[in-house]
Amino acid sequence: MQANGSDDTGAPRGGGPFSDTDRVAAYLERLEELKRVKAFREVVEERVFLEFIRVNRARINEFPLLEIEQKSLIDILVRRGAEYPGHQHIKGLIGEFLVILNKYGKARAVGAGAEAEEFLRELAGAEALLVKCVQGAVYASALIKDNFSDAVILNFGESALHEIEEITERCEFDESWWRAHLDIFVRERVAQAHAGIVAQEKYAVFREGGFAGVRLPFDEVMATVRGTDKTIQKTRVQDAYEDQEQGQENQRVVTFLAAFFGSGGNPLSEAKTPAATLRHVARIAAMDIAGREYAEAGTPDSDEAEVRLTFLAGQTMSIGVGAALVQAVALDDFERAVRDFDARERRLLAALVGNFERVRLERLAPLVLEFAYLGFLRDKCRDEGGKVMIRTLRLRRAVEAEVAALVGTEDGELTRIGRRRLFEADPDRPDMLLWKPKTFEEMTGLCAMLQLDGAVAGRVATLWETAPFKVDILVAVNLEAVAKVTGNPAQRVAEILARFGVTLRRGGRAPEAKTPAAAPDQSPKPPDGANQG
Repeated sequence: MQANGSDDTGAPRGGGPFSDTDRVAAYLERLEELKRVKAFREVVEERVFLEFIRVNRARINEFPLLEIEQKSLIDILVRRGAEYPGHQHIKGLIGEFLVILNKYGKARAVGAGAEAEEFLRELAGAEALLVKCVQGAVYASALIKDNFSDAVILNFGESALHEIEEITERCEFDESWWRAHLDIFVRERVAQAHAGIVAQEKYAVFREGGFAGVRLPFDEVMATVRGTDKTIQKTRVQDAYEDQEQGQENQRVVTFLAAFFGSGGNPLSEAKTPAATLRHVARIAAMDIAGREYAEAGTPDSDEAEVRLTFLAGQTMSIGVGAALVQAVALDDFERAVRDFDARERRLLAALVGNFERVRLERLAPLVLEFAYLGFLRDKCRDEGGKVMIRTLRLRRAVEAEVAALVGTEDGELTRIGRRRLFEADPDRPDMLLWKPKTFEEMTGLCAMLQLDGAVAGRVATLWETAPFKVDILVAVNLEAVAKVTGNPAQRVAEILARFGVTLRRGGRAPEAKTPAAAPDQSPKPPDGANQG
């Protein structure tokens, strides 16, 4: 799939409702209307651009059908992208378009036919550049939404499609769009899973050192995630995007365009766009025939070819600027939607989401659910200050069947004794094992001691590198801090745990807390293994 051709000189497109004459007449009518009411320049630019998009929809591939999606796209290009370097580029193109349009209108009004024709040709060129800006924005927006929707369906099942469509019809593509998905698929799920954990008493109360608290199994949250194993059909935009990395020629085109966008003196380089994003934008530009023709044009051998190459470069840059603008705004919207996560979590999610590639988004769900669960628990004890700490405990896992496949009796194979040195049973998941070594170096040292064959050791190392993690959430009450502010520490600990729905069994007692010594170096330390990893 490729967009309208690079020879956009205003020629009418088959099936489109507006011819060259219709479009120009619409531009002039809107411009004259704004002049009559003496509208400010910013208003003129915005309203004429809105009219421009309205009459050029048929020339833009995959232009969204829903009115709310159209409004979202226009808002990014006209208003919400104002703080990004690419917006000034688009604003400059709109300004140039208006200047030429105004000159054409005046020449036509005084009957200067030849001059009007020349301005009309210039107008067609300015029009083509703006069309490409919108085309790049449309492709980028479609890719983000399609990839995210696919990731939701993969992780939460085909029934999620109805809710995705409902959100798309209700929410503009801004922070509210992301937040609506997080509320339905993440926050509500976390609250329901926690209610199940406490109702079925699937937690463990602990007392360790100077802390008492509860250990909550994140497995129970993940158990509510029932995805699909069916192949999810890609959209035309997704197929076209993936095609750009298939084959040497496509890769050469993308590499050329990425270098062009990163060559300096343009909005993408001014914004210090990362190399990965430049290549992402280059793949979008390669989806359009103008981008491909520019990459394949070579060195011009005539003045006409030079003019042609300059025009192709302008179109290609317009595609890239439109795409990069949507990309930047969408990332900021996503980050705002997760602003109730802590700073470290937000930074990690922003890094992992990348350019909203499908494969990245598909892997993000467990981490988002984990961070949302941590936030859910923090909210329950926020006013307790430093008396309560919430941490994660991570243990590296291996799939039992995969380890069993490595076990043998020949020299160099993983024996049953070797298996027991490397792994232990996971008491909560019979289909999983837990790694005994805690570091890669410790694991490779054990493999060497067990005298594993090189190939077997390599497969063990692969299991380590691709290992999932068992995650437990620890809610730890600092007994020393509690003892400083209450005469009945045990009762106070029980009250804090009750905030999380945790109730000690009848006849049981809340963990006792001794009055701490005054020396500052005797402050309790967090439970062993607790971390924010």
